[in-house]
Amino acid sequence: MYKPVILQRPESEYYQYISGKRVIFVGPGSILKGRGLGSFIDSFDVVIRTNNFPMLMKEDPSLAVDYGEKCSVLYMNYHYARNNRPLPIELFKSVNIKWLCSKKMRPVDMRIAGKIFHVRVIDNISNYIYKLIGDALMGSVILHDVVSHCPGEFFITGIDFFLSRNDNYGSYANPDYISDKAKKENIQRDIGQGKGHDIRANARYMLSMYDQGYFSTHDFVLDKIKAVAA
Repeated sequence: MYKPVILQRPESEYYQYISGKRVIFVGPGSILKGRGLGSFIDSFDVVIRTNNFPMLMKEDPSLAVDYGEKCSVLYMNYHYARNNRPLPIELFKSVNIKWLCSKKMRPVDMRIAGKIFHVRVIDNISNYIYKLIGDALMGSVILHDVVSHCPGEFFITGIDFFLSRNDNYGSYANPDYISDKAKKENIQRDIGQGKGHDIRANARYMLSMYDQGYFSTHDFVLDKIKAVAA
């Protein structure tokens, strides 16, 4: 198992937003379908989501029963940011996003988004996690970033390390979580739904952080983490 991580120096504005609050990261996994956890998710002070989930929330309101409606912080990987230019600013405003955190972002996009939202580029955190576990999943990056900013409580749900993957992106709440453009690129590069990542290393890292008390999760999610980490 991993040794205790070196937490990053917190960024003052994000620290003020996260510290002491009840924070939840909701992954886009199909593992939450039919569980009716929307109200539980929305009870947190800060709800973190990733990439294309705000679009799914607007296009399919029925997801709210299982996944909730709040979206306080959106983390974006560069794959998403590159394939969704210009950024869907009006969509982000419509779901009341406060913070955008991106692994990379073009300066022009930062200037435009920064007029409306708080914007962070988190490549330093991504680079640290990549050195620790190789090609890190976004969930691992978010875990490290959030605990570095001292939440009062941190909960993680909606992840299963792609155990439910199939040919139609069944590991996600909705196959449209991945855009058609990204799906074509994934086929060309032979990536997607965890391919290209060291899934076991990510699961072991997350289990180590769980064992050290950095976050809580549902038993059905913990079972998946342990199964992949074994």
